[in-house]
Amino acid sequence: MLESRRSLGAAFSLGSCRDLLLRFGGGARAATLSLHRDQLFAFRRRLSRAVREPESPGEETAPSPPPRLHLDGELTLAEITPELLADLARLAPFGAGNRRLLFASRRLRIVRQRKLGQRGQALELLLESSDGVRRHAISWNAPSLPTPLPEKVDIACHLRSRSRDGLDEPVLEILDLLPSTPAPGGGLLAAEAAPSVIIV
Repeated sequence: MLESRRSLGAAFSLGSCRDLLLRFGGGARAATLSLHRDQLFAFRRRLSRAVREPESPGEETAPSPPPRLHLDGELTLAEITPELLADLARLAPFGAGNRRLLFASRRLRIVRQRKLGQRGQALELLLESSDGVRRHAISWNAPSLPTPLPEKVDIACHLRSRSRDGLDEPVLEILDLLPSTPAPGGGLLAAEAAPSVIIV
């Protein structure tokens, strides 16, 4: 299911991707769809373009307000465990009226990074906290991240689980990333320090 935080017409945006889809339908705020796995990358690219660009050539759009991230709390990497993910899974199913929880984690060092996909649209990071705990993270929108990436970052992320070598491990799915601020209350947790991120 596709959800839109703005009333931009989720189904209308999907219309520009109809040749990639098996079927779709919905309204202004949500839509359902199905497509072949090998069309997923092309679908993401096409849908992102449809949302960014005006509906018709020459049409001007009003300036967009700063994106608003509704953070549910702050976690250290040590607190992000398989047990926590199991507890969060009990809140499912997620969707309209029951959004996935969004967390901040701060002052993380980027140990390693590698691009994923043919065009490098995704980026996998290995992050480390000051106490030496490491977690894998991924951003599906690498071009939106600062270039070059700072050594230490604050992130806003969803939490997911993936299986590796027969074991489940937490993965941080990054929605936003900013240079880390040394003082508590900065970075993602302070709107004045990061005008692109507003806490509500």
